[in-house]
Amino acid sequence: MKSADDLEDGVLLQVMKIPTADKSKDYEVVLWDTACSGLFVRKDHAKKMGFPCKQKLLRVCTLGGDIKEIDGSIFECEIIDRSGKSYKFMAHGLDEVTGSLNTMLSESLMRKLFPNVIGAHRMCGAPEVDYLIGLAKASWQPTRTIQASDGGNFWIWENDFGSCVGGSHPLVGNQVTRSDSLYTVLKVVEVDSVYSC
Repeated sequence: MKSADDLEDGVLLQVMKIPTADKSKDYEVVLWDTACSGLFVRKDHAKKMGFPCKQKLLRVCTLGGDIKEIDGSIFECEIIDRSGKSYKFMAHGLDEVTGSLNTMLSESLMRKLFPNVIGAHRMCGAPEVDYLIGLAKASWQPTRTIQASDGGNFWIWENDFGSCVGGSHPLVGNQVTRSDSLYTVLKVVEVDSVYSC
């Protein structure tokens, strides 16, 4: 019998490539996470995008349960959807939002899972995540639209920003890598609201 951790390892997270206002990139990358209430941005990405920022002291807790205080930044972020509409939100800046996910499913596997969807292989995987958007923006979260063939609970998810895949499937399980560096913000203690990054 498999443990709960073994079953969890086979879940591919909802990592979506979304349009970007930055002309030097083809896309930005969002991890949609309904198990999180927070909003996070990778600091290097936020600085490259020129987002306004304030310094704060953050108390954070990793998924592993480690609690620590870090010097943090709160960025005023802006993303755009497929129609070009702009969305602004405040996000906690982190050096890494997720760590390495590196889950790229092959084109042949994605064709087997979604035989009637052209280009489904482009909906999964990215080298690094720029934003983690949790339930603080519940109305932005993607909804499932097409279930994969051959069993499992693996879906194409869509929202105004784009499409991605996520869930579990027997053909996907051993190809999924799991990150242990996701954060949850427990408390924000303001250091200096005037200080800019």
